[in-house]
Amino acid sequence: MKIFVSFISILALVTSCTPCKTSWAEPNLILLNKIYCHVDGIDLTMDVYFPSNVEYPNPAIIYVHGGGWSQPQGEQSEGLAKSITTALKSRGFLSFWINYRHYPEATFPAMIEDVKCAVRSIRAHAIEYNIDPEKIGAWGGSAG
Repeated sequence: MKIFVSFISILALVTSCTPCKTSWAEPNLILLNKIYCHVDGIDLTMDVYFPSNVEYPNPAIIYVHGGGWSQPQGEQSEGLAKSITTALKSRGFLSFWINYRHYPEATFPAMIEDVKCAVRSIRAHAIEYNIDPEKIGAWGGSAG
């Protein structure tokens, strides 16, 4: 039920945002392993998927992968996550797929702190990404 409600929330966000026109970056640009925070000697990274169109400032969505806080994001690019990201890109959304520290190297609530750090970093760099810092959503499955 939670997944269905979250999916409905994403669809509502997608259909309610209409970005303004400004030119900035190439369509479909992807930044891999962009560092968003540095914690306990570890670089926390995210992948940034720019939209298919170049209208700005765009809304943004943060994807937090599942895996019980202990699994790396290896399969994140498959299935529903890939489909939704593609749909969001075509609607003008920037997608941020964040990595976080995993158990047992990190203990709870370190994972939540990492997600919060990603949100703060994305908001702090809103001009750089040409996003609207007031239009940032989040989604994920399981632990995400």
